[in-house]
Amino acid sequence: MTRSLPPSSEVNADPSAKKPFRLFSEQYIRAAKSQRRVQEPVTNKTELVDLLEYLREGLRNGLADRGLGAAGRVVFFTPVDTLWEELTAARFRGDSNPFPDPGPANRVCDFLGLPYRNCWLVELRSRSKLGDLVEQGKLTLAAPTVIEAWAHDYFRHWPREDAADPWGRTLHVGDGLVGRAESEGRPEAIVDHLSPTLLSADFEVSILGRVTARQIPMQKDVNEFLTSKRELTVMVQEIVARVAPSCRPNTT
Repeated sequence: MTRSLPPSSEVNADPSAKKPFRLFSEQYIRAAKSQRRVQEPVTNKTELVDLLEYLREGLRNGLADRGLGAAGRVVFFTPVDTLWEELTAARFRGDSNPFPDPGPANRVCDFLGLPYRNCWLVELRSRSKLGDLVEQGKLTLAAPTVIEAWAHDYFRHWPREDAADPWGRTLHVGDGLVGRAESEGRPEAIVDHLSPTLLSADFEVSILGRVTARQIPMQKDVNEFLTSKRELTVMVQEIVARVAPSCRPNTT
């Protein structure tokens, strides 16, 4: 089924759709700038603590009325499992943590298939299980579809025929390669909206590190990976390469 786009003079268009997204209110942002609460750029641990406190205070008292998520802007989730704990082990949560190097943040972007934007990568982690969060906020939960990829160059269809779980999957992209280090990617799901009340009450903030530049894979390589059938021997080799380091005998 196809449908035509509305004319540019559509009088019922949402005026907020033309505004850039801001998680925090304009009033909170202006007050923080006037007080110089955050240095630009952030170059040391003291300044990073200030940035973290700005984010935490904003989540408690400075959120915009819309919260997170709106029409055409769904919220993506990935589970906090063993791999995610490993990827975010160096997350910055306060003055007791060392100033993070860019490696862990880059690796998170690789697994999530996110572009590198030379900025600080922030994590919002729910204190509740996803099912409880959905029930509490009366949220709509689903696997991502091609509709959510409208602003991107590609979409990875999931689940495949042999996949039993309902989660979608990210596309692992790193060092100019596609899907080599982790052929399945990270599980991902979407919800329609997180209200300011839910965000401030149920989420904690940490800083995963500063993202740096990387080589972007060619579009043809992405296309070939998404459309090709995986050879069984290649998949077995990838699994062995990931599992083998954790299965070495204890020699102590």
